[in-house]
Amino acid sequence: MDNNMDNNMDNNMDNNMDNNMDNNLYINTKDYKKLLEIIGNPMVSTYMYFVREYYKNNSENKLWDGYVSVSKVGEYCSEQRKKILGIGFGDPPRQFEIFRKDKTCGYWVEEKRGKLKYVKFCIPTIDKLIVTKEHGFTNDIIKSKLEQSNNKCEITGLPSSESKLCADHWKPKEKFGTSEENNCVILNKILNEKKNNHLPEDWFCKHLLTNFLNICKRFGDIDIVKNKLVTFIQEFE
Repeated sequence: MDNNMDNNMDNNMDNNMDNNMDNNLYINTKDYKKLLEIIGNPMVSTYMYFVREYYKNNSENKLWDGYVSVSKVGEYCSEQRKKILGIGFGDPPRQFEIFRKDKTCGYWVEEKRGKLKYVKFCIPTIDKLIVTKEHGFTNDIIKSKLEQSNNKCEITGLPSSESKLCADHWKPKEKFGTSEENNCVILNKILNEKKNNHLPEDWFCKHLLTNFLNICKRFGDIDIVKNKLVTFIQEFE
């Protein structure tokens, strides 16, 4: 009877340890599932098809911490395509970097391991992207706007890695702007400070556009630029 109890206890302990290990696997995290969701189901032999395959292969390793080598991802994708089509991808690492920096900006943690750069996909929290201040917007609004802007400034396109971002009242609170979703934009922190409580059209004309036109005047092509701007604005839909 004692032996049976001991065996049962050992089995339970082993099962608990296995369950804990499984729960700690990177493949069981929201991060991994979100990454696969973003990648989707690419066509066979495309670059992202092999990226997905590379992550799936890594997920079979119970010690995997979620980090991958940028160069090794590129090499794997190129080698696999070469096996199927007889030709690899041009500049493999660059294509993975385009995916990271353009399509999933703000989602990656980087670290150096020797000479190689390793990256890990992590869903960013608001406090990592947005400068904390009394902006008045709910977290749900900010999350929605960050997703829409791909974690980038909506004017400059600069990612959160270049500078902190701010949730800005497009129409300032001082001008009766509300803290609703339709009045929220994601701006680079410095732009947000420059805009301050100005109406967006006044701020743009007096600062950004004026600076741009002064440069054009300095280079002697102000008339050409003004005509192009007028045409562009009239045709913009």
